[in-house]
Amino acid sequence: MSDNPNVQTLKAAYQAWIESRGTETKGWIEAVHPDVRMASLAAGKDGPGIRPLERGTNAVVQYLDDVMAHWVMQHFRVDRYVGEGDAVAAIIDCAWTNRSTKRTYHGRMAHCWTFRDGKIASFEEFLDTADLIAAATP
Repeated sequence: MSDNPNVQTLKAAYQAWIESRGTETKGWIEAVHPDVRMASLAAGKDGPGIRPLERGTNAVVQYLDDVMAHWVMQHFRVDRYVGEGDAVAAIIDCAWTNRSTKRTYHGRMAHCWTFRDGKIASFEEFLDTADLIAAATP
């Protein structure tokens, strides 16, 4: 078990989010810095529920709302946390079903987080965008 407080912050936020099947976002909102920067390999690609990411708490709220508006969490499991100082990576196995197409994206992803003053300052998401877009495209 890591004694890195940033790892512990992420574990708590992920746990609440996973247990709620993606509907509980309070933990994320409380954990982010007001000027948080978000990035994803999928950002700006075509497909419902795939949007460019921006800065700030409102961007986090919009991102999470968009995910839940277009996708249903089938499973989401963090297999490993790797933390060093203000940098933390989460290695994830997940499956999401697109609400419109009924197709499921199943894959591995990495979430990379940077903290500043105990809050999430940046988020980067790495995943198989071709499979994600295929699941989202009619």
